[in-house]
Amino acid sequence: MRRIKLSGREMSLIRAIGFGIGATGEELLAVTSYDPPDLTDMLNGMMNAGFIITEPYLIEISVEALTAVKFEVNGAYSHELKKSMAKRF
Repeated sequence: MRRIKLSGREMSLIRAIGFGIGATGEELLAVTSYDPPDLTDMLNGMMNAGFIITEPYLIEISVEALTAVKFEVNGAYSHELKKSMAKRF
């Protein structure tokens, strides 16, 4: 498996989503305080990399649909993401 390198913003987003039940776009906006377009861009990038999945399944998320979607960490990457986040600190 490839080595994962996350930025600080990406790590805070992963923490906000959590490795358990996930979080809605509305919850992410409240917890992270990112602007909706910035949050959408980060989520789309992490979805393209396969780190995050959505419920319902979407290939790309728009700002308008952000609050109605639930985000979860992809279980296939959870171990590597945790390891990457632990090395940072």
